[in-house]
Amino acid sequence: MALPTPPLQDKPGHMVLPTPPQHDIDEYYTDELEMNSLLINNLKIQLYLTHLLNIDQQQYKKRGRKARQRLAITLRFMATREAYKRMALNFRVGANSISKLVLDTCEANKR
Repeated sequence: MALPTPPLQDKPGHMVLPTPPQHDIDEYYTDELEMNSLLINNLKIQLYLTHLLNIDQQQYKKRGRKARQRLAITLRFMATREAYKRMALNFRVGANSISKLVLDTCEANKR
């Protein structure tokens, strides 16, 4: 199968992308979008992180903290073992909330 032609320039700054022929569109996409193992591994990692964030959002929706913030606080604590009081000042969250949040997030990630 022939490679698609490069994008054409319709106006300065505007690109017109070529479309594949309609009769063999399935074959075009299966040939052109083959994935190597590195890309597949990266997608698996992204899927796993998204899964963790979704679990986190479902369990803690009532508490009002964003899942990304909870994950950031937990990862920072695990990486630095910084004191809860210092992290409370950095993230503008109470020290007691951080201690509960770290424990709950670690428990959720075990499942």
